[in-house]
Order: sequence, then C-alpha cells, then structure tokens
Amino acid sequence: MTQMEFFEKLEKSLNCTTPTFACGGTVVSRPIADYDNHGLPLDPVIYYDNTKGQPQKICFPTTVEEVEKLASNCDLASFGVGTEERIDLDYRSAQKLDPSKFATSFHPNNTDIMETIKQLLFPGTIYISAELYKLNVWPLSDSL
Repeated sequence: MTQMEFFEKLEKSLNCTTPTFACGGTVVSRPIADYDNHGLPLDPVIYYDNTKGQPQKICFPTTVEEVEKLASNCDLASFGVGTEERIDLDYRSAQKLDPSKFATSFHPNNTDIMETIKQLLFPGTIYISAELYKLNVWPLSDSL
C-alpha cells in the first residue's frame, strides 16, 4: 500500500456519518416527575462500611473531604486488557467498592439520565436499563 492509498483509506474511515462513541460534559439529572420515590431522599445517599466495619454515610451534594474519606476505604480498581485484569497506577489510579460493600438511594432508572444516554448513545432504541455493578472513585487529580 502506498502512502497516498493509506491516507485515502484513512480519510474514508474518518468521514463516517456517525461517531462510534462521543459523550462528555456534565449532565444535570432530575428525578422523573411521576416516579414514586418510596420515601427515599431526592438527593442521593451512599452508605458504606469503612475498613474497620463501621457504617458511614455520604449525602449529596457532598464535600471533597467526604469523597476522600470514601476513597480511603476503597480497594484498588483493576481494568481489563483482553481477558486479563490489571492494576497499573501509572495508567489509572481508580478505586472501587463492590456492591456488597455499599448501598445507595440513587438508581439511574429513576432519573431522566437514562433517556439522555439512550438518545446520545443508542438512538432509535426503545428501552435501555442500568444495573449496579460497582462504585468507582477517582482521585481529583485524575479527573482534571
């Protein structure tokens, strides 16, 4: 393949009609108006046990200190490379809590965020659903 053929092929691949994935920014989500919240608070709450087994609670909106306290009680989060799970702090310094270690009053299906995700990532789809996997916590320095 010549250099010119390569660039022509590259140009064709970049001129696709829709991006494979593109999403960013901040989404302000609100509870669905007709959703029965069953007495749960409108602002999310996370309950978790610290490393000593003592219960902790975070009410949102929260402070940097509260998130740092949560992060100090998390395990290092691995990431997948092929079929392998890795921990590489030079690549990503995320931490995690498995679902068995926390509970939350927040569920994305009870907010309008699912409709936004559906429109942005899955246009034309009738229904999508979310389920709790784990809670990832990133240091503030990684999110800037």
